[in-house]
Amino acid sequence: MARRKNHPMGSAFLSKIKKQYIKVFILLLILLITLVRFKKIFLWLVLSFGAAFIKYWRCRYYGHIPIVFEPVLFVATVLTRGYGIKWSLLFLLGPNIIFELMSGGMQFALFIGFIQFSFYQVINLLLFNYSIVYVGILICLIDIVVAHLQNTYIWGLPPFQLIYPVSNFVTHLIYFTVLGEPVVALLQAVS
Repeated sequence: MARRKNHPMGSAFLSKIKKQYIKVFILLLILLITLVRFKKIFLWLVLSFGAAFIKYWRCRYYGHIPIVFEPVLFVATVLTRGYGIKWSLLFLLGPNIIFELMSGGMQFALFIGFIQFSFYQVINLLLFNYSIVYVGILICLIDIVVAHLQNTYIWGLPPFQLIYPVSNFVTHLIYFTVLGEPVVALLQAVS
């Protein structure tokens, strides 16, 4: 029988694939250790980077669609309720801004957004004894009004159509009614 010679391109390709698997394995191992050892940080990482990535994905690829489905407001609110305001502000200053800049967000708008979301978290703290569902819906309604005022008076844009505030409200209604209490309970359990 004749022996087949390995093609040099094939062995380099296999070597590259093996390196990729090793990198993925190491990353998964680090995540597993973080999950077991540092549950609080692991949950923060999952929520923060998950919400920031969804926002990036929407802004980058579906920014022309006036439907809101990113969970940034939801995640910031449940982080404040579950871990405290410093964890929420860390999310807003860290992953949220990084992914916003990666999607091509405006820098001045980021500053206004940070102030705005920080104000929402102060409202969240003031209403701490109330259900996260009611507080989240109230914050969402305030966000809709503030966004309308910003678009009209700060940015000089015509008022947005009805679909943006309705989709914003419906999305956050689903987030807060379905996931609000369980996520806050989970965060408080590992806190």
